[in-house]
Amino acid sequence: MKKTLTTAGLTLGLLALAAAPASAHTSAVVGVPTCQADGTYEVVWTYNATNVPAGVEAETKAMTANAGHLAPIDGVEKGGQVFLSVWAEHQVNVPGAPVKTGNWSASFAQTGIPGDSTQATTLVQTDWKGGPSEDPVGTVTLPGDCAPEVIQEPEEPEVVAPEKPEPVVTGGVRQSVDCEALTRINQLLIFTADWTLVDNVWVKGEPVETLGELVVVPLADFEIEEECPTDVTPPVDDPEIPAQPDAIVTVVTDRTQDCDTGQYVELTHTTTTEFVLVDGAWVEGEPVTQSTSSTRALDEGELAELCPAPVDETPTDKPQDTTSDANTDERVNVGVAGITISATDDVADDTAAATGELAFTGTDAATRYAPLAGLLAVLGALAVAVSARARKANR
Repeated sequence: MKKTLTTAGLTLGLLALAAAPASAHTSAVVGVPTCQADGTYEVVWTYNATNVPAGVEAETKAMTANAGHLAPIDGVEKGGQVFLSVWAEHQVNVPGAPVKTGNWSASFAQTGIPGDSTQATTLVQTDWKGGPSEDPVGTVTLPGDCAPEVIQEPEEPEVVAPEKPEPVVTGGVRQSVDCEALTRINQLLIFTADWTLVDNVWVKGEPVETLGELVVVPLADFEIEEECPTDVTPPVDDPEIPAQPDAIVTVVTDRTQDCDTGQYVELTHTTTTEFVLVDGAWVEGEPVTQSTSSTRALDEGELAELCPAPVDETPTDKPQDTTSDANTDERVNVGVAGITISATDDVADDTAAATGELAFTGTDAATRYAPLAGLLAVLGALAVAVSARARKANR
């Protein structure tokens, strides 16, 4: 911002104006100072030429300044001087400078005067063509207090933070059971989440746990059954309770063969009976049985021993040879109605109890045929024994 100051000096002429004739040429310089934003003074000087006959040219130039430098407002600058007017023949030497005649005025500036300066002066030289010359001086008094203008930065609007919310408080309970004291321990918990201001926004933080009151209450009967079961195996070293006996384990194996498929099947049943503690004493619990099976093929020896070939019971018309030969020591005599059935060696031993003289002594049918039924049974047993002896002899 520019500050206009009161002109303190008037132009001083080299000739006294009162003594000059009415037709004498006169000139004066008047300055107006201002304080600039950069803390320096600037004086705008105005030159006035009066009492100049018409057609008279003047060569006028501002030549010196006590501080700062000269700058044209009217006219042109050359060599640090400001030419306000030139003679016509000199215009070629100062291009752009005007040619003025008669009465006229022009302005120039003195800039860059330090802000603590108290006075500014300048000298203007004027040569009238065909007449006298004069050098008026302009003087201005300065306050000496021109300082750079302080640019006020725009104030940031005050940021008003929103009201902080109340902390978020929640609760909980951490429970544990003491089966020795038969009590439940309730630990009260308090969780507090506070708020933090981030970019003028309240953000909820992580909850912080605080331990509250500790409450111990006795267990109810149903809670004791659920929380403190009595069937738990106590420590072995408890002197009041005997050590748990070993479980009773029994193994039963069933073996069978399938002669049609030639397979040998073995079925194993394992029964385990654990001991449970009842009123301080170990008693047998419920048995638990697990069964496993295995199957394999019978070998030739097992097939011959366990699966004998069937006896050929086809009747034959060939009479029985009752005589002994070199290959057998068996003899069988069979009789019906008074015929004696006998066998030698061990065959006779197998059938002696069941054989003997059979007679038909009865007269009715039931009595008559009863011995025949017994005879048929004996004959069947005898045939099996003979077949076995024959296979034995052929091996």
